[in-house]
Amino acid sequence: MTHWLNHISPNLRNVGSARYTAGWVEPQRLIHDHQLVLFAEGEFDVEFSSCSYPRGEGTFLIVPPGELHVTRMTSRAGRRCWVHFDWVVPRETIQRPLISYPPKQIVPGEMVSAPRFVPREVFQGPVPSPAALEIHARLDSLWNTERLHEQLLCRGIFLQLLVELFGPGASDALKPAGRSGRLAQAIRARLDGLADLPIEQMPSLQKELQSLGSSYAHACRVFHAAFGLSPLAYTHRLRVERAKWLLREGGRTVAQVGRAVGVENPAYFSRLFRKIAGLSPRRYAATSTTDSADRP
Repeated sequence: MTHWLNHISPNLRNVGSARYTAGWVEPQRLIHDHQLVLFAEGEFDVEFSSCSYPRGEGTFLIVPPGELHVTRMTSRAGRRCWVHFDWVVPRETIQRPLISYPPKQIVPGEMVSAPRFVPREVFQGPVPSPAALEIHARLDSLWNTERLHEQLLCRGIFLQLLVELFGPGASDALKPAGRSGRLAQAIRARLDGLADLPIEQMPSLQKELQSLGSSYAHACRVFHAAFGLSPLAYTHRLRVERAKWLLREGGRTVAQVGRAVGVENPAYFSRLFRKIAGLSPRRYAATSTTDSADRP
């Protein structure tokens, strides 16, 4: 087992799961503890510390406390499961909120940071087996009985879940990001710049990623392990996400939106948009307009 995991004594604060539909966005918020999120279905994007963490089905992420972050759906529907927790039981038992929404800030003493023995990297990666989701389902069921006996049992079950994610049978991608994490972030930053260019003018992805100091195959493996999709799929998704904003704003034709996000060929833009968003750009624009008109 990973050495630091031997020293934790988790304190659970909230357990749950939920399904989401297209267009769901969670408001910006601050959490007072750590939040383990298992992404069971669909695709999400989590943003904090000026970084974006696209999360696909069968992946996980631990959001640290005190970070202003936002989560949104990037697919038509999805489901995620979560556990709010402290790595160790706090020395002082105080009443503290679970979540704060701006402009409210976290008051000193209400946030419990990770102990020194827990690595400071952002933990993320693929969920190694379906057993993790099964363990969470049991955890969710017991915790929400709100009976003390069951909630105490949940601490042991949560340890089992962490062992499933970080134990000796888990992938190396589950370890703290370290060098691979820095490479993944460098790749993402490079891709963000490339996605600003028209597709026809994009330089070779292979050459661009090799210029970061590793082979193209290794760069692709590191990026996929970190974010759950290939570098090329990331650039396509980024263009489509930008197109969604323009379509919701209205005032442009589908062809104009396609050109604005770097896709000159309207037919290709429509195919790419449908593949990622699940419906045509014209239908998406009409649906978004209808949804806006229906809001009070």
